Amino acid sequence: MPGISSFGVLGGTSVSVLAYYILNLLPDEPASAIYALPAGLFVGSGLDQLTITGGSAVSNNAGQSSGAVEVLGSVGRVELAGAGSTMANNSASRGPGGAFSCSGDLTKLVLRDGASVTGNEATLAGGGAFYVGGSVGSVQLLNGSKAVGNTAGGGSGGLLSAADTVNATLVTAGSAVEGNRALGGSGGALAASLRLGSVNVSAGSSVSSNAATLRGGALWAGQAVGEVVLEGVTVGGNAAGQEGGVLWAANIELLAVLNGSTVVNNTAFSGGVVGTTGHLALLQLAGGSTLGGNRAQLDGGCAAVLSLGTLDVTGGSSLDSNNAQRHGGCLAVQQLWPANSSSGSSSSVIAVGKDWTIQDATVTGNTARDGVGGALAVLGLGATEAEVRERSPR
Repeated sequence: MPGISSFGVLGGTSVSVLAYYILNLLPDEPASAIYALPAGLFVGSGLDQLTITGGSAVSNNAGQSSGAVEVLGSVGRVELAGAGSTMANNSASRGPGGAFSCSGDLTKLVLRDGASVTGNEATLAGGGAFYVGGSVGSVQLLNGSKAVGNTAGGGSGGLLSAADTVNATLVTAGSAVEGNRALGGSGGALAASLRLGSVNVSAGSSVSSNAATLRGGALWAGQAVGEVVLEGVTVGGNAAGQEGGVLWAANIELLAVLNGSTVVNNTAFSGGVVGTTGHLALLQLAGGSTLGGNRAQLDGGCAAVLSLGTLDVTGGSSLDSNNAQRHGGCLAVQQLWPANSSSGSSSSVIAVGKDWTIQDATVTGNTARDGVGGALAVLGLGATEAEVRERSPR
């Protein structure tokens, strides 16, 4: 039996303490099955679109699994549009997704034109506001929209948790991702068990004051992050109890801080801004941007990584007043590129074809209190000269 095409909450409607279900029953299912369902609005076999618009509110709903909306299957699009349109203060007491969950994929999640998702909570699980049991095509916060104060009390992803991949995330035009928390896991705002594809934050937006008990105060991916690009934004006050005050993944292709962005006052046990147990291919700071006042209780006030490919700090940018209790007040690198060696060599060879550049920039006031490298610390290659040259690009 096909799923429901669309469900809309329109024109200033308020949906509170939601107490009805939409269920596509199979021919042999008894109607009494409805009464066993633990969510506010239940859709039994997929949904093309959920729209909340015109100042409407889905708020103060509670359930054992998702607090407001639960879908068995995949969902095409969830959209909140316009000032006053909100999903707020919904809660799931046992399962994931304080406001929304689906067991399959979600093609697109959109907040636009001042819409908000605030104060939702998954008390004992992940996905404080949204949980997706598969992959997410894209997450978009546009034109002054806000995702604020959502909490995953027993898992990852204070705003959103995906069991697979989040392919693209865009936060732009004065939008805000702030004060979201993963109290029992990683990714204070966004968590993907496999991969975060691209994350772009731009045009006066903010990713601030998010926190995770484990890794990635704002962003976490269990395997890899493609690229994180910050353009003309503020990223401040994020915190992780373990690694990566803003971002953590097993491997990261690009972190670019551009166009006057400020990444300041983020904290973690290791890697005040970014942490990885693998390779960071490119760390770029350009266009008068700042990494400042970030702190680590152990290594890497800004970044603690196993291996680093290219460091590029240019265009009047600054690495200023970052602090680590041990090594690398700004940056601590265990190995230069390439890694993956178990030789234990202490060779001083720098990997062929990889560059560290600091040009027309300032590096000042960084501190490694009890260790080495007040600004930058390279703690050991872990590869012989022959191994480095063999693995380097030609």
